[in-house]
Amino acid sequence: MKALNRSSQSQLSIAGLQFFFAADFDSCWSASTIVVVHLLPSSVGLGAEAGRHPCPNSTTLQAKLITSTKQHYHEVLGGMMEFTREVVGPTSFDGTTNTSERFRHLKEIFPGAIGALDGTLIHAVVPSDQQARYRGRGRGECYQNVLAICDFNMIFTFVWAGWEGIAHDSRVLREVAFNPTSGFPFPSSNKYYLCDAAYTCTRGFMTPYRNTRYWLADFRRRRALTKEEMFNHAHAQLRNVIERAYGVLKARFPILKQMTPYPFPIQKDVVIACFAIHNFIRKCNIQDRLFMEYDENTMFTPTEEQHEGSGGIEVDEMEWSSQDNEYMTNLRDQIANQLLSNV
Repeated sequence: MKALNRSSQSQLSIAGLQFFFAADFDSCWSASTIVVVHLLPSSVGLGAEAGRHPCPNSTTLQAKLITSTKQHYHEVLGGMMEFTREVVGPTSFDGTTNTSERFRHLKEIFPGAIGALDGTLIHAVVPSDQQARYRGRGRGECYQNVLAICDFNMIFTFVWAGWEGIAHDSRVLREVAFNPTSGFPFPSSNKYYLCDAAYTCTRGFMTPYRNTRYWLADFRRRRALTKEEMFNHAHAQLRNVIERAYGVLKARFPILKQMTPYPFPIQKDVVIACFAIHNFIRKCNIQDRLFMEYDENTMFTPTEEQHEGSGGIEVDEMEWSSQDNEYMTNLRDQIANQLLSNV
């Protein structure tokens, strides 16, 4: 058989990994059955009449294959955790390769922005005595709250999974950022992440003005009028990259919307593995349908579920210094005033 080139091998590997984490265990079992039957040596029959070495009865074969599939699933998942360390981390992408005039204009407005930060809700299966903490904003389903950062190329540079669905985004950020074991990538002094109004406007984290129109849908019928609205509209357009990145991720991996009932630590690892595969596809510059769709749809509006990840305005500023808060508030006002003066 003709050898596969490097690109074909990469695409086959990606397809296999996507299947592994997009499907539930029953699907993995079905695929394993097909693979094993096709790979059985010719000396192994499918019944006594086939001669030599009859295949074990179907129950025995299914039991062995299920055990094998479980073993390999966890082996692959363990390997993916190591792989995540290679593909999820700060990047050097600065947006200069993006030829969109609109993007370049937005980056000129926010020259210190190095990415966007937000939380999102991922479906979770937890024991009944723990479900109250994982129910997402009054819904009947349970979710884990995942915090992530992405650059302006939709590559995730940081992921932290496993928080309860009712945990507010600002609390998750505070706990993760000040956890010495998290490896949280704080921006340098003159850089910052774009965040929504659920977070504190402080050094390293630039948020929109509160109690002012913000979401892109809010500006579809009426343009921005005040300097605060102008700022918020520009901020929302550039920060929208993380909404699109989450959109690609969830469209590619249905398991994130309907999690298989693994033990919760395994569910967390499955989520992180999906982020890693997402990054690998993007970094390999493979012609991917989902990335192409979301690259074009720069005005993507997140689903209600993704909005719920923000959880409204409930910001605890206890861990952030007043000097850092004042610094970013002043910088935000400077940008807003400049936008107004350019009208």
